Amino acid sequence: MHASHGQKVYQYNLEHLGEHSFNDILNTTVDVDYVSHVDDLLYLFDCLLPHAHLTKPEDRFVRHVMVNLWTNFAAYGFPNEHSNFFEPGPF
Repeated sequence: MHASHGQKVYQYNLEHLGEHSFNDILNTTVDVDYVSHVDDLLYLFDCLLPHAHLTKPEDRFVRHVMVNLWTNFAAYGFPNEHSNFFEPGPF
């Protein structure tokens, strides 16, 4: 709808299968090789799954990138403006 009115829209596709997933809650083996719906929220909020802390460097890097993209979108209206998200810095 926004695009049809000349507004910029952005889409992302999370393909990183991290150490933790919302499939953990469901205790299912269905689609365990795929990223679950809402798994992206695990990289944005610490409290969604108890004891599901991001400890792997690649998971922490994905968090760094996602937080930068979402923050820059909120602040500037463009996901990667003013961002150097490929330099993760300390975690």
